[in-house]
Amino acid sequence: MKNGYTLLELLIVIGLTVILLITATSLFFTTFIGGGKTASAEYTKQAGQNALNQMTYLIRNARKLTTNVAGQTCAGSMDSIGLINQDGGTTVLQLDSSGKIASNSGIFLTPTDLSVVNGAFDFTCSPTNYGTDQWDGSPPRITISFSLQKGVNGVDKARDIVTIPFQSTITMRNY
Repeated sequence: MKNGYTLLELLIVIGLTVILLITATSLFFTTFIGGGKTASAEYTKQAGQNALNQMTYLIRNARKLTTNVAGQTCAGSMDSIGLINQDGGTTVLQLDSSGKIASNSGIFLTPTDLSVVNGAFDFTCSPTNYGTDQWDGSPPRITISFSLQKGVNGVDKARDIVTIPFQSTITMRNY
């Protein structure tokens, strides 16, 4: 009687072990990459929501609207908005040259590792005749919309780029 395993039995065991290791490694990397994308998405969502909350607070509690960078006060589509704050100071919310949401005081509302997608940052204000002789006195409604992106197209892999849209409509309390 012989003791030990045949060459065929060893090859089958080694082959099955390799298949199991490849499957486990693949599953690990898929989970690892998916977890990273989920963490990036959550980070982007939190940062965007924080910026949206800050802008909402400033707009809702502003004394009134004032002219923005382009000289507009309330228009259908604006890339910045001017506010007279409760303390009488002026705040202008806009995109800076690096694609970050900022105020005129130099405070960034979005982190440096996130950017607004293609400069898609928009304030839509109504009624557009706010502050004129034709204005009916109704409170201004401002809609903020933008999309934040973590990662850079052409630099990062497509699986690592996260883009999340944000939108909110605010009715001013003081106008």
